[in-house]
Amino acid sequence: MNATLRNWLIFGAILAATLAVALSMAHRYQASQLSHAPTSLSASPFGTKAAFATLERLQWPVARWQHPWTKLTQAGVLIYADPASDEMASSREARPPTTEEETFLSRWIARGNTLLLFANSRSALRESVPTLLKELGISSLTNNLAIERSPRTLAEFYQPRHRPAETLRGVMPTSFTIGVRLLESEEHPGFRPGYGAFVPVIVGPDKTVDLLWLTHGRGNALIFSSTAFIDNEFLPQRDNLALFLNILSRFSAGNAILFDEYHHGLSQEFAFQDFLELSVVKLAAAQMALVIGLLIYSQWRHFGAPIPLAHETRRSVMEYAVSLGDLYSRAERQLETLDHLYRRARQELIDHHGLRANATSAEIALRLNVPRLQEQWSQLASECEQHLAARKLTRHEFGRLAARIQEFRRQTR
Repeated sequence: MNATLRNWLIFGAILAATLAVALSMAHRYQASQLSHAPTSLSASPFGTKAAFATLERLQWPVARWQHPWTKLTQAGVLIYADPASDEMASSREARPPTTEEETFLSRWIARGNTLLLFANSRSALRESVPTLLKELGISSLTNNLAIERSPRTLAEFYQPRHRPAETLRGVMPTSFTIGVRLLESEEHPGFRPGYGAFVPVIVGPDKTVDLLWLTHGRGNALIFSSTAFIDNEFLPQRDNLALFLNILSRFSAGNAILFDEYHHGLSQEFAFQDFLELSVVKLAAAQMALVIGLLIYSQWRHFGAPIPLAHETRRSVMEYAVSLGDLYSRAERQLETLDHLYRRARQELIDHHGLRANATSAEIALRLNVPRLQEQWSQLASECEQHLAARKLTRHEFGRLAARIQEFRRQTR
C-alpha cells in the first residue's frame, strides 16, 4: 500500500468516526426534545421551560436549583416536579430525593418557606417522597396511576403521543384563586386523601383532589396531582397561568423562586467520576487517543535504523597552510602567493596600529607590545622580503612561511 492511499484511508476513517459521533449527538438531541422530563430546560410538551421563561420575562427572581435539598439556605419558593418513571429509567443522572433531603426540606418549609410539589400522574407520590409526606402529616395520600394500555417500543417511547385533556371546575375560593374559574390538565386520576390537616383547593370528579394546601410550621406546601398544571402544553390553557402566578405572588414575598433541576440530573455538584462520564469529555478523550495513535503510527513508519551523527573533521593551521602551499606550488605561483600573504598581514598590522602606509617592518615591530611577537615579526618579515627580493622560493620554504604567516595573524587578532 502506497503512502497516498494509506493517508486517504486514514482521512476517510476520521470522517466516518466524526459522522457517527454527530449522528449520535443528533439522536440524543432529538430524544431530549421529546423527553417526558418536567424540567425547565425542556421545550417539549412535558417540560416546564415556558413557566421559567415567563417568570424571567416578568423579571421575577427565578433561578434553577442544581444542588441537593440539604444545601437549601435561601428563603423563597421551591418548585419541584416529580420525575417521571420513564425518565428515571432512561436517564442515569435522574435521581429520586434521599431520606436526608426530604427531612431537610421539611425543616426548610417549617422555617417559613413554600414548596410547590407537582406529582407525576404516572408514578406513586408516596413512593417518591414518602418521608416528606410523613413529615407533612399526609402519609396516607394516594393517587391512582395512569396505566399504559400496552407496552411501547423504544422507537415509540420518544414519539409525541396524544394527551387527552380535561377541564376542572371545582376551584375552591382562597386568597390565591381569585379570578381562577376553569383549569385544564391532562386527563389523569387525582389524589384520594385520607386523614390530615389540609385544604382541598381544586376538587375533581369522584371526590378526588387535584390541589391540596397545607401549612407546616411557619411555611406552606401546595401539592398538585399532575405536572400538567405547569408544563409547556397546559400552562397557557384556561386559567392555569393565572393560578400559577397568583400562588407565587401570595407566597414568594419577593424571595427567590427556585426550579428544582438536581433530581432531573442537572447537577452542579462536582465529582470527578461524573466529570469523566460527561459526553464531551469522552469525545475529547476519544479524539486525543485517535491523534496519539496516528502520531505513534506515523513515527513508527518513518523511523528506521539509528544513524550516527556526522562529526566534522577539523584541520590544523599547518595542514591548511601546507595544502594551500602545495596547491599554489603546483601552479608555480609560490612567489605571487607569498607576496600576497605577506602584504596582507603587513597591511592588517598597519591598519590596526594606525601607522603610515609605507611604514617599515622595524616600525611595525616597535608597535607590537609583546616582545615575543616583535621578534617573530622581525624574523618573518626579513625572510619574506629576502625571498621576494631574490625571486627564489621552493615548495617547502613556501609552505613553512605561509604557515608562519597564518599563525602570526591568529596570535595578533
